[in-house]
Amino acid sequence: MILSPGQTDQVTAIGPYAGWTSFGLAGLILLWLFLRHLPEKAKEMSAVIAMLNEQIAKAGEERRKTLEAYVAQADEQRRAAKEDVKYEREACAKHMQAAISSSQAHHAELMAELRKQTTAATTTAVAVQKMDEKQNGK
Repeated sequence: MILSPGQTDQVTAIGPYAGWTSFGLAGLILLWLFLRHLPEKAKEMSAVIAMLNEQIAKAGEERRKTLEAYVAQADEQRRAAKEDVKYEREACAKHMQAAISSSQAHHAELMAELRKQTTAATTTAVAVQKMDEKQNGK
């Protein structure tokens, strides 16, 4: 397109200022971005990071409490099992002692009965021997 000399003057008159006008709008946008929007985003991000740190700390504390409760429960179970073993060992020792005493008493009774029978058998044997001697000696 060919412009007339008057039109060229008008275009050149607007031309130098056209860049400044667009730069002015872009400048305002950049100014808003750097002075208003980005600091607000930074504050929002700081708040989000602080909230996340708080949640992580809270979750860590809850996990620590859960683990402490688990360890306490395991210690209690271990203590109870140790007490059970101690009780069972004592009960077994008492039972074994009672069994040994009963066995010894039964053994003593058997030995006394055996002595009686041995004495009776010896007496009978002596009596039989004396009777044989009387019959053979006559």
